[in-house]
Amino acid sequence: MNAMGCTVDYDGTIKARESASQRLYVLGAIVMVLIVLLLSSALGSVRRAMLTLVNIPLCLVGGIVAVFLALPARCPPCSETRTFRPSSPWLPSWAS
Repeated sequence: MNAMGCTVDYDGTIKARESASQRLYVLGAIVMVLIVLLLSSALGSVRRAMLTLVNIPLCLVGGIVAVFLALPARCPPCSETRTFRPSSPWLPSWAS
């Protein structure tokens, strides 16, 4: 309580956050179940759907790591800035 007799109550904010986080957990679980059901109906079995769900993030991470590992060796102009200036006896000296 302050000098004017007012109090600050954060209880509503905390309860709202807890309620929202619990709602997100429930909706996330429902969405995951629906994704597994859709994948299993498309692929023919739950085992294939679970393999797909596990392997997609692994493939994405592996692809990104492979790009970063191969980038300097495969594409030197991507890692360095070089300009090509043609030298020719027919060009004036200021152009080369």
